[in-house]
Amino acid sequence: MTGDRVTARRLLLRERVLIGLELALSIGAVGGALGMFLDPSGTTSGLDVALADLPFPSLLLPGVALLLVNGILPAVVAIGALRRASWAPWGHLVVGVALLGWLLAQFWFIGGGHWLQALYVVWGVAITALALPAFGLRDS
Repeated sequence: MTGDRVTARRLLLRERVLIGLELALSIGAVGGALGMFLDPSGTTSGLDVALADLPFPSLLLPGVALLLVNGILPAVVAIGALRRASWAPWGHLVVGVALLGWLLAQFWFIGGGHWLQALYVVWGVAITALALPAFGLRDS
C-alpha cells in the first residue's frame, strides 16, 4: 500500500523517541487492562476503592477503554510511524492528547495524588510536544 507511505527515509530522533514512548505506553496499558479483566472487582489490585467513585459496576468497561485508548491506539500509531505512514504525525498528536484526556477523566472521577498520574501527565505532555514540530508549531 504505497499511497499511505512517504518516501523511505531515516527516522528523526524525535520520531524514534515518540515511537518508544508510544510502545512503552501501549505495553503498560495492555498490562493494566489485563489486570482489570482478570479482577473486575479491583479487590486484588486495590482498585476497588477507585471503583466506588466510578459510574461503572466493575472495571471491565474501564479496562476496555484503557486497552483501546492507551493500548491499541499508541501501538497502531507507532507501527504506522515505523512504516512511514503519512498519517503518523497526526497519530502521535492524537495519542498525546488522548493520554492527557484520559488523565483528565481520571482526575474528574477518582481524583489525583498518585505518583503514576504525575508520570503519565509528563508522558502525555512529552508525546504532544514531540508531535508538534511535524506541524511547524515548534522548532525541531
